[in-house]
Amino acid sequence: MVAIAHVMQIQVVNEELNKGSLDNLVKEKRGSLILPLFIESIKFEYMKYISLNPEYVLKPDKGRALILTKDVLRTELPVVESVIHPIHAMILSFFDGTKTIEETVSQIITKLEIEKELIIRFITPIIENDHTIGVNITENDIIVFPIKTLIYSDMPILREKYDYSLFYYDNLNLRTDRHFTPSRITFMATTRCYTNCIYCYANRRTDISPLPFDRVRDIIQEAKELRVVSFDVIGGEFFLYKYWKEMLQLLLLHNYTPFISTKVPISRKDIEFLKQIGVKDIQVSLDTLIPEHSVKLLSVKESYINGIKETLRLLCSYGIEVQIHTILTSINSTINDMDSIYRFISNLDYIRSWKIDVAASTLYKSESSYINIKSERDDLRLLVDYFESLKKANPKIKIISGDIDIDNNPNPNELSSSQKLAFFSHKRDIFCAANYSSLFILPDGKVTICEELYWNPQFIIGDCKENKISEIWNSSIAKSLYYLSLEQIQEKSPCKKCSIFTKCRQEYGGVCWREVIKAYGNENWDYPDPRCPKAESVTKKIYI
Repeated sequence: MVAIAHVMQIQVVNEELNKGSLDNLVKEKRGSLILPLFIESIKFEYMKYISLNPEYVLKPDKGRALILTKDVLRTELPVVESVIHPIHAMILSFFDGTKTIEETVSQIITKLEIEKELIIRFITPIIENDHTIGVNITENDIIVFPIKTLIYSDMPILREKYDYSLFYYDNLNLRTDRHFTPSRITFMATTRCYTNCIYCYANRRTDISPLPFDRVRDIIQEAKELRVVSFDVIGGEFFLYKYWKEMLQLLLLHNYTPFISTKVPISRKDIEFLKQIGVKDIQVSLDTLIPEHSVKLLSVKESYINGIKETLRLLCSYGIEVQIHTILTSINSTINDMDSIYRFISNLDYIRSWKIDVAASTLYKSESSYINIKSERDDLRLLVDYFESLKKANPKIKIISGDIDIDNNPNPNELSSSQKLAFFSHKRDIFCAANYSSLFILPDGKVTICEELYWNPQFIIGDCKENKISEIWNSSIAKSLYYLSLEQIQEKSPCKKCSIFTKCRQEYGGVCWREVIKAYGNENWDYPDPRCPKAESVTKKIYI
């Protein structure tokens, strides 16, 4: 599940615009319908370079354009996947970071034949904006531009360049709907692991025939041709994948910057390789630096700690930024454990951030196994205060600990009716990207919609050994799962008689399939999200 900024539903604009093109929309003076006129005066930084924020990318998507966060796992801005008008995308495509605002606007006027006033009044609100900007495209319809859509710089900015003609269209389509091609792919390279973590959520099947690497090469090429925005890799342990070097090189060659996470001590030679091919950052999982606790948590030898410490020193010495990721359990939810990590990383120069999460229940272990390892609430409350004190004492290290505050993250049974209604209204700003904009490739080439569903047959939408990515994405199975009909829902499901079923599933954010199955079991995969006001109470101990 990926958390993304949801844009309100956009209906196709009036029939006049349905068959619009750049020429008839602009030259016939319908620009006021598309370019907002709400700025009376402006003051530009004429001497600075201006760019579409490198954190965002533009993507044509059959009659509409998308503005997307390039890397959801690295950004510090709210993650966005927004529909915008193709003409908006055309204009934004000129902001490539190599020109001043005056030069850029002049180029837009020449190429697109749009009046300067319209351009100025469109771009002004989205330059260094500190909040999202809603734009009226008709009297009733709006689209949303993200925070800091356009940014200034004293120096040229290196970012992807676009040909504005990519966004020409025959039939306008501004619906907030499933992407016509996938925008994000994650590839699980292997199920093999270096550790045996007590909190592991994964299905660690080993009876699989791995996807041939030649086919992996083809998939990466297909992704590029489909304008897939991000291509990430995970394990198991990625560094135990036989072809990890070849795959990283290939992804970087295609301008992908995969997010790499590891628990394995990495040799100096391999770190030199990472630096050489252009890897700029890496996530290292680190739950404690108390040796006896690491043994209990990870099933490793006490010497493991020294190996991880040396890995962190080496990564920093080569200028590779590190994100530390910590999972809290009943074993390490203590200030002593967290302090052991803090004392060490606070003396390193390239620690970008420290993210702390709480161990979650899994579909692949028993309820009792989770109950035995879950953190106590009182311990978590103490750690909330501890991390807040560190943030004030040492702002050098960015500490991300919001998700451990259980008072602000209640389980579904603790939500009031009004809280459930607020969460599940059309205004909610998180939804599941699975099969909406992303897909997940398993080690054997099977394609599922979510990394935590693995080989669940209900959610397998294709096989890379047999089909191309585009064929899988547009398969009847994939579409049927996304455009789920009431006829596919069993009678006992509360969704069966829901009056907003279609809007909920396709427009309002959908459900988290993982949470549904965790709450109600695999046989009830078609139940509502447990946070829905119409959902049944969850009786499983993992929620109590």
